[in-house]
Amino acid sequence: MTRPHQTCASAPLPASLAEIADHAGREAALAIALEHGGRSWRVPARDQSPEGQALIALLGHAPAQALMQGCGGHVLEVPLARRAVVLWLTGRGLGTGEIARALRIATGTVRRYRREARAR
Repeated sequence: MTRPHQTCASAPLPASLAEIADHAGREAALAIALEHGGRSWRVPARDQSPEGQALIALLGHAPAQALMQGCGGHVLEVPLARRAVVLWLTGRGLGTGEIARALRIATGTVRRYRREARAR
């Protein structure tokens, strides 16, 4: 059986997600990948804007504030980062089917990503 916490920590983050993690933490970066992956995303500059409020709802107040302070107004290319997100969601206790549906990938892909992470 995999140890999700160790597996999650070992998955490298692409550069733009690493930048988010530097400001707001790894959990925040992965939540943003899940929500905005595969497209350009402008980091809200103000917490009072609708976009800022949505970011606070997604990440929580402190991580959202840290990200807005460090990157507010910047446009980031947010990658899908499927491997890292699969391992993160596994660590949060989601099942194979739940993860596959959330990412719109096959359950076999979820299992393969987990298997490959364990082999490292």
